[in-house]
Parts: sequence; structure tokens; C-alpha cells
Amino acid sequence: MELTVVIPVHRGRERALARLLRTIVEASPSACAPVEVLIISRDLPDLEARVRALVGSVPIPMRAAFFPAARTLAELRNAGLRAVRTAWVHFLDSDTFLARDHFARLEQAVRAHDPTIACFQLDFAPAPGTSGWAQYEAEIDRWAIGRYINEERVRGLNGMGVLARVEALRSLGGFDPEFVAAEDIELGYRLAQARIPVVFLRDVRIFHAYPARWWDLLRRKFWHGQGYGQLLLRHPTFVREISAPPRPSLLAACRRPRFLAYALISHAVFLLGVGVALARRLFSRRRAALADAPAEIPTSDSPAGTPPAPVPRRGPGDATHETG
Repeated sequence: MELTVVIPVHRGRERALARLLRTIVEASPSACAPVEVLIISRDLPDLEARVRALVGSVPIPMRAAFFPAARTLAELRNAGLRAVRTAWVHFLDSDTFLARDHFARLEQAVRAHDPTIACFQLDFAPAPGTSGWAQYEAEIDRWAIGRYINEERVRGLNGMGVLARVEALRSLGGFDPEFVAAEDIELGYRLAQARIPVVFLRDVRIFHAYPARWWDLLRRKFWHGQGYGQLLLRHPTFVREISAPPRPSLLAACRRPRFLAYALISHAVFLLGVGVALARRLFSRRRAALADAPAEIPTSDSPAGTPPAPVPRRGPGDATHETG
């Protein structure tokens, strides 16, 4: 099985990317080891030189592609999907890293499933040593993502760790480039609607380095909320696919006041992001309706281009006054 690792990266993530590349290089040999690493960026034209300065020589073939016209992460992912030359693609986020036996466990898990499976969703965990705020955010993420990604069914994707057949993703047009976030969930939902099988691999886990500061976490939450708003506008039926949270988790949260306070603030910021996306769509529709409204018909006796006021109709009892 030949696969390409695709990593979208933004400015400021070079050191995180270097750590990820080191874990890829140091991973145990496996039939699932990548034959190429493809790095996609929109704001780092000299990315390959920067990476080699941090990592040194990389024994795995590595390409760096620069797409300055990309507006969203979805467009970067699609650029990588178009450039892949292998049958499989392994998407990883630049702020993740891998265990040494990652590809060996991936090979074992893939071989244990039907060969017709087109997509595998990997599990995730917070990076060791992350801040308490990041631990809270990771716990909330696992709670939220578990509502649509679990061992019983997968109704969305988590783009920080996905293995998929290239043709399966290309057949659906890849990621929606209009989404500012949640483009991975949206693609996963379309995979489910198209009945393309997706399997959750709980035994294969990547590590995600969350931001350490709470305000960075809330900014991330606001951004994700906007993506969820776009998702609900595009697929209103997605809410039916979200399973209810287990009641014991809510009771446990009430026993942890600091975590509960952060969870409430985090969800409020998230819902604010959803509201911004909904309001933006409402205003854009109103602007479009005004632009498509028929123009007033100009008349010859109306210099301003508006029809003159109609002459009131006279009744039978109205007098006519004429002056000589």
C-alpha cells in the first residue's frame, strides 16, 4: 500500500512541522510508511528551505508546494489532494505528531478490515505536557467529536488525522473550498451520504499540540463555530446524525467547577461563531435580493427616473373648476 502524507501549514507553524517530520522519519518501518511527504502552504514560498534548515536531510522524498491564492484550509487540502501520485493519502495537521509505531499500527488496523474500505478516521489525544486549558479543550473536543465519530458509525471526519483512498475523495470533489472551518466534517458527511464506508480506528492515535493560552483556544473555538454554522446551512440534516451525550459526563462536569466554567465560556464563544456565520449568510442573501430586484422604469416626464404619482380618480360629485 503506497501512501502520501499531505500536511497543510501556515506561517508560524514551521517548528511544529519540523517536529512532525522528525516523528515521520523516526517511525518504525512498515508497509504503510509514506513514499512521499507533500507540504502545502499559502504564505511560505521558501517553506522547503525552512524545513530543511530545522530538520536537516529527510530520507523520505519531500515536496513543498506554494499556493498563494488559497483562501481557506480546504483549498490547501484540495491542492494536496490534486498533487498526490499514490492511491492513498494520509492527511495530517502541522500541529500534530506521531508515535514511533504509528505506521505499524496503521498497517495492522487497515489489514484487519475489509479491503473495500475507502476511508479511515484516526483517533487523537492531546500532546503530553500541554497546559491545563489545553487539556480542557481536548476533553471538550473528544466529547464533541465523539457525537459523530465513534466505533458504531462515522458521520464526519477529523482532518488532523485521516487516511483515505484518493479516488474516493476526488469522486466527491474533495473538500468544500468555501468553508472557513469544519470542511473535514462536511466532507465526511458527504461520504456517509454517498454510502462510502468510513471506519474509525481507535487503536491508531495521533497527538495534537493545542495552543497553551486560553485566549488562543477561544479564538480557535470562534473560528470553528463559523465553520459549524456553514455546515448547518449547507446540511441542516446533519443535526440528526449527532448522538446525544451520555448523562454521566455532564454530572462529572458539574463536580469540576473550573472545567465547567471554561466549558460554558468555550461553548458561548463557539455559538457566537455559529451566529456570525448565520448572520453573514442572511445579509448576503438580502444583498443578493436587492441586487436582483427589478429596476424602476424611467419615464419621459420624470427626469429623476421614477414614475410620476398617479392622478387621483374623480368621483361623480367632484366639481370641475376652470379659469379663463
